[in-house]
Order: sequence, then C-alpha cells, then structure tokens
Amino acid sequence: MKAIFKLPSVLLILCLSAVTASAQPQFTSYDDLPGLNKSYKPAYSEDFPRWAKMLYTTTVNFNDISREFEAYMKKHKGEENAIIRYFKIWSRAVESYVLADGAIVLPDMDLYFRKLRETQTGAGLQVRSRNTSNADWTFLGPKETFWLNESGSAPPRPLVPGRPMFILSMWRLPLTTSSIAEQKPVLSIKPPIRG
Repeated sequence: MKAIFKLPSVLLILCLSAVTASAQPQFTSYDDLPGLNKSYKPAYSEDFPRWAKMLYTTTVNFNDISREFEAYMKKHKGEENAIIRYFKIWSRAVESYVLADGAIVLPDMDLYFRKLRETQTGAGLQVRSRNTSNADWTFLGPKETFWLNESGSAPPRPLVPGRPMFILSMWRLPLTTSSIAEQKPVLSIKPPIRG
C-alpha cells in the first residue's frame, strides 16, 4: 500500500524538478539597474523574437540587441506590446553603462546606493541650514477683509433704497446700470454710499 503512494509522489517530484530545471530565469543582473522596474518585464516566452530572448540572458551585447530590435521594428511597424515597451525602458537605463564595443559594464550597486544615500542626506542638511527667516518680507495687504454672511443671517439691505446691491466675489459693491444709448446698457460699479 505504501509503495502505491510513493510511486506517484516520486513521479510528481521528478516532473516538477524537470520543469523548474528547464525554465528560463525571469530576471538578470541588468534588471537591477537604477531606472528599471522589474515588474514591467514580461514572463519569458518561446514565441519572443531573438532580440527579446536576449533580455533573459546573463551576458548581452547592447549593440547586437539594439541592431536586432531595429531590424524587427522595421518589419513590424507600429507594433506595440509588453516586451517592446520593456526593451525601450531597458535600453534607456542600460545605455549609460555601455562601452563602445557594446559590452555592458554593471556598476557596483552597493557603492551606487551608498553614494545616493549620502547625496540625499547632504541635500537635506543643506535645506535645513539655509536661512529661513522672513526678515525681508513685507505685508502688502489687504489689511481688512469682509466675509459675507457667515452667520447665515438675512442678506443686507441696499444702502440707498431703489438701488440694487449685488455681491461680487467676497466684496459688497452696489451695481447700477445706465444707458448711454438706448440699445446699449453699460454696467458701472459705484462705491457704496454710507449715511
């Protein structure tokens, strides 16, 4: 009875190990460069063109992969998919590390992140040490602000009976119309009359 259960479990383990042994690695050391987001890289597919399969190998010549990509794009004008998008992002991030012969020299990532952290920390210290006093600041106004009807009370009555009062923005201004010609009324703003 135990032998019957052992045989399927052994076969299952062998099948899974064969599948994982033949699988193409998803990420390479190039995918750790600054400016690249690993999650944008699509899963490897045997249907990818040759230049796309190169993105999944550990040593890539930038000139070769770029040449193949350009040839592919000439044949497939206007095509857009995830691997093409990733190649464009990848080539932008990698091109600053490419030598004249196309070899890609990877930087020491620990040193890179240490220098980045020092630079960011230094920038923060410079901001804090800057003079932040407002000694040269002068107040221009407005010196008095009138808020309209915050209390919810009835709207104010016009200052002069018979003249309508309109509210523009947050200022109270009486508005009147006068006609210069019969057909063209003109809107004029007059200061409030107190008294």
